Amino acid sequence: NGRKGDIVNTMVAFTRIRKHRLHDLLVSLRVQTAPTVIDRSERHFVGTVIIQKTPVSIVPVPVPDESIYDKRKKVLGENHPDTLNTLLTLGYDYGKTDNYEKALYYHQRALVQQKQTLGPEDPSLIATMRHVAYDQFKVKDYQTSLETYRQILEKVSRIYGEEDLHTAQARFDLASVLNTLKHKEEALALYRQAYECRKKQLGEQHKDTIKILDRIQKIKERM
Repeated sequence: NGRKGDIVNTMVAFTRIRKHRLHDLLVSLRVQTAPTVIDRSERHFVGTVIIQKTPVSIVPVPVPDESIYDKRKKVLGENHPDTLNTLLTLGYDYGKTDNYEKALYYHQRALVQQKQTLGPEDPSLIATMRHVAYDQFKVKDYQTSLETYRQILEKVSRIYGEEDLHTAQARFDLASVLNTLKHKEEALALYRQAYECRKKQLGEQHKDTIKILDRIQKIKERM
């Protein structure tokens, strides 16, 4: 019994040590947050939220250095991949500062350069088009944004096929914008198509499938 008690006491002490270490880790952990219109969690971080005992603070995001693009363009050339990536980086970084006008400017320039360098049908254009569509939405150019998302869906479905998960994601993105703009019926139809694809490809219990089902139920409740 004495030995059993020692083991229990050791386990309790170890558990307390783990809790303290976890607390210390959380105190020092930095978590980035992103504004979402269309569930794009990987996009446009607005700052670094520091979890700590004192009230939460936001670490300011540095202003992007536009001179980097001019330097790379001069040294490497306009069509060099590193020069092109600089345009994308500037667009992304301006998005982090909530300057979506500038973000849109650089993402659109990058898209033009990609089309000239890679060709209009290159799949890598799709990611840049999504950045452009998102920025257009954020600057309240809703109709242009909507048209860009429609173009994305058309391109993705043509490249990957109607039943591909890329196409399901494109339908989800377009449906999310339509839903935000109160086009409930069209949004619902696209959500259902995306749901059927994800259910088939990922299964009913996958988090991405459940996410769409939740959207469908919410729209139906508000119609």
